[in-house]
Amino acid sequence: MPELFHCTAKNANFTGELRGNVCIRQDYSVYALSVAGHERAISFLVAALSKGEGGCTLTFEECRELWPGNPYAAGADKAFSLYPATGGFTCHRQHLQHPDWRSDTWHLLAVSKNPNFLLDGGDEALWRVLRGEQYTTPLLRQWVPALRQTLTAGGLLRPCAGIGWQSQMLTAKDADLDRLVSEGIRSGKLKFTPQALEEAA
Repeated sequence: MPELFHCTAKNANFTGELRGNVCIRQDYSVYALSVAGHERAISFLVAALSKGEGGCTLTFEECRELWPGNPYAAGADKAFSLYPATGGFTCHRQHLQHPDWRSDTWHLLAVSKNPNFLLDGGDEALWRVLRGEQYTTPLLRQWVPALRQTLTAGGLLRPCAGIGWQSQMLTAKDADLDRLVSEGIRSGKLKFTPQALEEAA
């Protein structure tokens, strides 16, 4: 696993050193994390993330790529802290079997359960979210590229910052999607083609 940053996970009772290659954030909240570390540190982080209550602090040092332009980079103290997003995480951990790693080293991939977080920011991921339980607006798959442009222009689909993946956060409500689809149909940006209607049938 290539190392792109080091961080410390801690609360009042425990501190664990980690190294990672993926960290996706929105403001001060972490939504996805890929890290490796001692088994105890990984177990602590899994427990903290599973609570869904921001049960720990993640402190990063010398990681300008994760937050370009952050004031920490200009000061004497170059560390900054992020916090796990609330709502819980899906966690996958695996024991690392490699001659260059310690025998007690584990890898953790943690992804927020927030239904509006798009780990993969592509059209298929956006389509899956728009078809989720939180939205009731009837849609056609071929509308997704046009809806992406409209959602982005309206500030309802924003890129997440970080390193490792191109992720996005969708903040549109059901009423927003209803409005955008209605406006798109009236303006002709969203069209009903025979092929699309056949695929939707």
